[in-house]
Amino acid sequence: MAPGTADPERRLHEAAAHFAAGRFGDAAAAFRDVIRMHPDVPELHLNLGAALRASGDGKGAETSYRRALALAPGNGMAWFNLGNLLADAGRKADAVEALTRAAEFMPVSPEVLNNLGVARYAAGDVAGALKAYRQAIAAAPGFADAHTNLGNALQRLCRMPEAKAALEKALALDPGNATYVLNMAGYLAAGGDSEAALDWAARAADILVAALEARHKRASRLIHLGPRDEGFAAYEDRWRNPDWHPLARRLPMPAWKDEPLAGKRLLIWNEQGFGDAILYARYLPLLHRMGAEVIFLGEKPLHRLFKNALGVTCADIGSPPPAADFHASNMSLPHLFKTAMATIPADVPYLAAADGDVAGGRARVEA
Repeated sequence: MAPGTADPERRLHEAAAHFAAGRFGDAAAAFRDVIRMHPDVPELHLNLGAALRASGDGKGAETSYRRALALAPGNGMAWFNLGNLLADAGRKADAVEALTRAAEFMPVSPEVLNNLGVARYAAGDVAGALKAYRQAIAAAPGFADAHTNLGNALQRLCRMPEAKAALEKALALDPGNATYVLNMAGYLAAGGDSEAALDWAARAADILVAALEARHKRASRLIHLGPRDEGFAAYEDRWRNPDWHPLARRLPMPAWKDEPLAGKRLLIWNEQGFGDAILYARYLPLLHRMGAEVIFLGEKPLHRLFKNALGVTCADIGSPPPAADFHASNMSLPHLFKTAMATIPADVPYLAAADGDVAGGRARVEA
């Protein structure tokens, strides 16, 4: 156990703070510390499962949810979280079973009933999905998700007037929801009205772009004002925009997350301008220290500076990329290193021109 973790209440508050800030790995570590002190509290295992799921550890999350259920078989929230996890993993029958159990213990929860309907629909039980959606709407008549899902199920059963009414009800409740707009586009396309379907699809695209721009501006403000680690994490939302940067989709190697880098070749590519490339070059020595062979994929005018000062191999961003084990945008490095104000790499100067270049530049300035 880490030093200073003997106070379970304080450690639990730290876990909650980490989770709220998007530091899911740190949250999971804190929840584990508390579980060591109180292993028989099902809610702790449930919270650990949520942190692990958010961090991408689906197997660990499932183990935690099942431990919570072993301690409290009637915990509807644990069944609900497990069912959602299984649905995301494509385990359709298991997801239906878990969400059915959740509905037994939480029979008037519109979220549980709606997700049970989604799981039944995915498993091919459209009639069962219809029943669950109607139960969700009975529990919460203003629950727009259930209305739009009901519309999709009714359309699948070719009950088109009822489907339209359900889809329109969802849109009346939340007209700016891109998913509801897309569902209406799908309904119109299924009914043969291609022109109207295209108009609705374009409307959905406009909503999505506006939402991405808003998240991008929020991330930029957080990076500027703090907390910076939260801002850098939020800035990763830019990859939700398929038009953000074409190179990310063309690179054949996987994106680096947090895999060990010893003995690996890591391609760091310049996502934006020269200024950003120079600013984030401070992270390249850190990658070297982790054992990586770093290749900088960027514009040619940067190559001599980076080679001389950082000792990295350089490749032209306009040419086919060299072979590597992983790639990462230089603009994602602050997030990958979980950078906060106190942890910005500060070994300066980290860039320096060659002596000959300095002398030549000085002569031109003096002239």
